[in-house]
Amino acid sequence: MDGQEAKSISRNMIFLSHATPEENDLARWLALQLANEGYPVWCDLTKLLGGEDFWKDIQEAIRNRSVRFLFLLSKSSNAKEGTLQELACAKAVASQLKTVIKDFIIALKSDDLQYSEVDIEIQRLNHIPFHRSWAEGLNQLLKKLKEDGVPTDSRFNRDAVNSWWHSQAEFAVDQGIHPRKELQWSNWYRLASLPESIWYHNISRRTTGRLDCDVSGLQFPAAKATDLTFLSFSKAAEIEAGLDSSIYIQSSSKILTNELLRQWHPLSKQLVSLLRQAWDRALLDSGLSMQEMSPRPNRFFFKKEKIPSDRLFFVGVNGKRTYRDIVGYATKLGTRRYWHYAVSGKPELTPYPHFVIRGHVLFSDHGSALWGDADKSAKARRNQCKGWWNDEWRDRMLAVMNHLCNEGANIVLPVSTDQQVLMEPTPDLFESPVSYSGEKEIDPELNEYFDEEEDDDDFEIDGEQVDEPTH
Repeated sequence: MDGQEAKSISRNMIFLSHATPEENDLARWLALQLANEGYPVWCDLTKLLGGEDFWKDIQEAIRNRSVRFLFLLSKSSNAKEGTLQELACAKAVASQLKTVIKDFIIALKSDDLQYSEVDIEIQRLNHIPFHRSWAEGLNQLLKKLKEDGVPTDSRFNRDAVNSWWHSQAEFAVDQGIHPRKELQWSNWYRLASLPESIWYHNISRRTTGRLDCDVSGLQFPAAKATDLTFLSFSKAAEIEAGLDSSIYIQSSSKILTNELLRQWHPLSKQLVSLLRQAWDRALLDSGLSMQEMSPRPNRFFFKKEKIPSDRLFFVGVNGKRTYRDIVGYATKLGTRRYWHYAVSGKPELTPYPHFVIRGHVLFSDHGSALWGDADKSAKARRNQCKGWWNDEWRDRMLAVMNHLCNEGANIVLPVSTDQQVLMEPTPDLFESPVSYSGEKEIDPELNEYFDEEEDDDDFEIDGEQVDEPTH
């Protein structure tokens, strides 16, 4: 009904208003998604995808051609003169057409602008949230447009979007994917060797009582299989003394380690546990401190001044010796907070045994005891790391792993008195069948890797580190 009435007054376009340049990425994406669905949408970044001339008089377009006015509501659009003028024009149209078009203005909330700060005349409008997820916001918007009977136009379709995309110089082939192979660094560290076999220990009691045991305090890694059995790379004589005095190892048998590497082996989980324990113990023995994250992999970091100048030297991907700081600080009104680069390691058995190494940034007030407030840490992390590119994350990982392997040798994870797991000193390289070339731009969506809240942390970051090869 609403759509038919809109057609009768020659209104058939959806106008998308947004702050420039703050909301360009979302506005462009949204305009293309709406056009994909057949909606005639106008946005200053895409113009009219259906081929119609550019609207030189924006206000005339809002007054006489728009069937809906989409307003990307944010801290920027709520304060900029241009978007506020467009909104004022739309409010006048909405008032004139209130008996013809319901909900002429649709507000799309794109950040954490407080409700009390929203333009008073659109506070009462229902806001479709885009700040948590663009995809969820789009789904709600499409449902709303369909329910309201907003008309579509056959000129707006996937072919029109593809044609527009390929006509843009910034998205040209020479700024995109090329059919040439390229080597990429990964965060997978392959296991160079594993002990040939694992001991399967059966326990018994010297006294009456429940047959169960705690293996968490043994000298070397151990993982329970049942209440009566556990696995370890250590022989019974090496670890039995660590058991409760009422418990003893009644018998032991060997299992070939390769057997546990088979997919779906019932004891594969125990092997993963042994590797994880070996990693945790090796990093603690190397002088790092642990942030316990059970059941997720624990995180390991250096406290302030644990190593000289809080700096690690290593050979970079270009073959030259360089460094990265792994502890630093930022200040606010004379208050200093410290950041600590941390790593976690997750063992995986397929497609071959390896550890997945991930980087983290943790915070403290004095360079040692970590913050316990997860939300506070997330906001600080967004502020501290917003300028870190992939190479900075990669190089800090390489620096820590190089420290663990003592510059070139394998990383050693002891698992018994005379046996050890060896990790390769460098991560695997993977060959990509294609390569990419384009400008290095900050993707604001990457910030959501850490936290969905908008960054309101205004610490001044001191002493940004720059790689300087040393001789």
